[in-house]
Amino acid sequence: VWSLACLYVLTHRAKIGWAIGLATVATLVSGNGFLIWPIGLVLLLAQRRFKQLVPWSIAAVLLIAVYFGNYVQPTTHPATRGNFLELAGGCLAFLGAAAEALPTANPYGFSQFLGSALLLYWMVVLGRSLPDLETKTSWTPLQAFGLGALAFMVGTALVVVWGRFGYGRDTLLTSRYRIYSLTLLALTYCYCLSAYYRNRTVSSKWAWSWALTGLFASGLLWWSAFRLNTHESISLRKMLLTGQYNWTYTTNLPVSTLDTTTRRLIDNAPAFYDASLASFFKQSRGLPFPIDSVYKTNQSYRIRLGFDAQADGISPSLTQPDAGLNVVLRSAKRTYIFGALPAPRRHWRVLLNLLPLYPKNQQLEAVIPTNEIDAGTYQVSVVLYGSGHPKGIVRPTDQLLTAAPHQLATGPAKNW
Repeated sequence: VWSLACLYVLTHRAKIGWAIGLATVATLVSGNGFLIWPIGLVLLLAQRRFKQLVPWSIAAVLLIAVYFGNYVQPTTHPATRGNFLELAGGCLAFLGAAAEALPTANPYGFSQFLGSALLLYWMVVLGRSLPDLETKTSWTPLQAFGLGALAFMVGTALVVVWGRFGYGRDTLLTSRYRIYSLTLLALTYCYCLSAYYRNRTVSSKWAWSWALTGLFASGLLWWSAFRLNTHESISLRKMLLTGQYNWTYTTNLPVSTLDTTTRRLIDNAPAFYDASLASFFKQSRGLPFPIDSVYKTNQSYRIRLGFDAQADGISPSLTQPDAGLNVVLRSAKRTYIFGALPAPRRHWRVLLNLLPLYPKNQQLEAVIPTNEIDAGTYQVSVVLYGSGHPKGIVRPTDQLLTAAPHQLATGPAKNW
């Protein structure tokens, strides 16, 4: 927001005082705000505003000096990155990540396609704008703002893909980055209409038609994202609540071990397991829950659950986000809990509520990172929650998981 506001003010106003202020805020709010300074320099040159290059450059140098004073460069993490083609494809997917909200079987591929289409359109705009640099008026405010915003989006894509591709390409489509793709999509729509009607008479009929078309398309995109990304919200909720349990109960008793300082700063949220907390620390009894397999990968232990009649049809939803299955690990020293979520269905019928988000008879798997549990031997239990079992049902599995000692992975060095 701050970066685009800066570019708009810079290209549409003769004085640059407000633009420098907005650029400063954009830089301090987010690291990619640094892209505004070189982009602004090019835009001033393109608009032949040579006298304003000096104050803009001085402000950039001063801010960089203040920002990087006593700065310690953190170590790069992760160290591995993709090859050139993978990184280029990642940039296209980042720019077109809005397509991830659509009910497609290959969201990454469709995101690359949308990113390619958007980038191709703007390359045509750039190609048509280059000859205007030789005229006396040079670029109009509309051209300068549009191409400057594009440069900011592409620059952000390069920075994010270079730093995050090693965590997995699908992370480029997550909601924290999708806002850039949606902004580019909206920018392209508005620029296309503005450029087309710049030298034409606009009738109220056509104006309302295009406005309603844009609103309808954005509404469809919002609804699709809302329905399909319900799984992301449920998954995040599950991760936060199970994580809360694992760092709150660190002994073999259902008693919080948070220190007084942490208790003063953090108030644990009510969780789905509160009513059945005591049963996690006892020997579970009853009909064993079927376990298909327990195995280890490089970075995790995985428990693949079998099919059970009592668990049939139990899955999370917007009204029951905590419904479903969870795995409880219990040793002589402590307990852990981890969720086992089904994979969502990406189909257009889900948008119309003609199909549930989660298909039935899906085999579930609990993923337990090796660096999140202490070494030891754990009894594995499964706890079921649902509308008919609000207090949960804890069932044994007659399975053991033996966790080996591990070395904590060291993240990037911090400068604070």
